[in-house]
Amino acid sequence: MQICVERCYGMSHFITNFADVVKIPDADRVVVDVNNLIVSIIRFMEVMCLTRNIKLTFHADEKMQPISLDASLFEQTLLNIIKNSVESINEGGEIILTTDAELGTLEIADNGKGISKDVEQKLFSPFFSNKPKGQGIGLLFVREVLSQHSFRYSLQTYADEWTRFII
Repeated sequence: MQICVERCYGMSHFITNFADVVKIPDADRVVVDVNNLIVSIIRFMEVMCLTRNIKLTFHADEKMQPISLDASLFEQTLLNIIKNSVESINEGGEIILTTDAELGTLEIADNGKGISKDVEQKLFSPFFSNKPKGQGIGLLFVREVLSQHSFRYSLQTYADEWTRFII
């Protein structure tokens, strides 16, 4: 119940600040333990994954140092990425989140349908969506938040047929 309350508060804060779709709220940075943030996000997304028979796994590098970021914006960014993975898989797959302290990365990998090279080039374009009812603002939001934090990122499907979003 505590996680639900925290999520509702986080979403309320996020929605209030995100009322203007064109302008992403400025990042209000605090020092955050990324591993703990990911654990709470996974708990929130577990039900969606379980109902679709999707295995959601987190490999936390315990050496990962806390970093300065806007927890609310970053949380919404990760929720968007995981939701996209769930939708790509639809049913009966796997999503793996991995932190790596040495590389300073977070990887969200899924074995969904993958991304073609043609679509890959357009993914972060405003209002582009390859979903029938997509609005094309999810990955635009993700791009803007990650850029505000000066995080480098990539999203592509590899030869092993796993799609990886690496931050």
